[in-house]
Amino acid sequence: MNRLIIIGNGFDLAHGLKTSFYHFIEDYLNKAIISFYDSETHTYNDPLLEIKLTNNIKISDKDKMARLLNPFNEMDKLNNSHHVQIKFKSKFFKIIYNKVTTIKWVDIEIEYFKLLVEANNVKTNKIKHIINLNSSFKFLKDKLITYLEKQESEYNKEAINTYNEYFTEIINVKQLYKVKQNEDNLRNGVSIHNLLFLNFNYTNIIENYLPKCNVDGSSTIKYIHGNLNGDKGEPVFGFGDELDEDYKTFEKENIKELYQNIKSFDYLQNNNYHSMINFLDEDNFQVQIFGHSCGLSDRTMLNEIFEHDNCKSIKIFYYEDDKGDNDFTEKTYEISKHFTDKKMLRKVVVPFKQSKPMPQIKKD
Repeated sequence: MNRLIIIGNGFDLAHGLKTSFYHFIEDYLNKAIISFYDSETHTYNDPLLEIKLTNNIKISDKDKMARLLNPFNEMDKLNNSHHVQIKFKSKFFKIIYNKVTTIKWVDIEIEYFKLLVEANNVKTNKIKHIINLNSSFKFLKDKLITYLEKQESEYNKEAINTYNEYFTEIINVKQLYKVKQNEDNLRNGVSIHNLLFLNFNYTNIIENYLPKCNVDGSSTIKYIHGNLNGDKGEPVFGFGDELDEDYKTFEKENIKELYQNIKSFDYLQNNNYHSMINFLDEDNFQVQIFGHSCGLSDRTMLNEIFEHDNCKSIKIFYYEDDKGDNDFTEKTYEISKHFTDKKMLRKVVVPFKQSKPMPQIKKD
């Protein structure tokens, strides 16, 4: 029996990194507002956003101090000012901004795909609409990579010492080459031979755990979406649900720009995906999920994993807050969307009572 461990953004968040899209947009806006206040002309301008004075009033020191406050509140303040004009130059970014400010969460890749479908359905200047959307998406992707590089370089490495014991215990490293009875309600005599960490993050936090998990070279990490410096594969950022009905309409079009940010084509640029398939085909395997939302933007890959004949169980290590509330049920909703065979879903997903919360680094 092998074990596939899926690592998502919640894993980085559990280590105290600010790697959610909310954190990223917050940082982007903060830099834009600082630039607006600090520039001599009091303007900020990039492909997504423009902030400028509409008259020659003087910016006071008190106003400048606002740049240190909540950037979302400051954007509202500036937007309601008679002296400042805020222009969202990208429909894509405006949608993201509105969702982040109202629900504090947004799946950028799904919003991109919705607008891509919309652009493909326009009657005139279709290719122009698609190119403009792709340009906005690329700008945001490049900004995100730069932001994550800073997060990766600055996180508290002492947190690893706290988390290491919990993590290596929770994935049952001691099972490697050893027999454990009745694991996850599977057959008696389960022996975990190999671990594959399927890292959906661009960051390298998971690397800290490989030494303790690597029994006789039994553990490997695959950066399925690439990593920040590209040596494990260029960052893959886009949409990955080829089962979507709207996606199927793209194949009737002779427009290459439609595929520019479809993940499947990026997977062909390196051997990460093929290595994963070889692992799935090699032997029966269990799946453990740490911090992955299991959203539709990765549906093609997750369907291939979850409905594989060798997949014997899926165990969710859910998020639990200080009040004891958890996201286990919501995770099962998302996981169900990747199954065409609902009987198999009920068969392989490990029940809540046999699941565990994912450890969280306590913040001071």
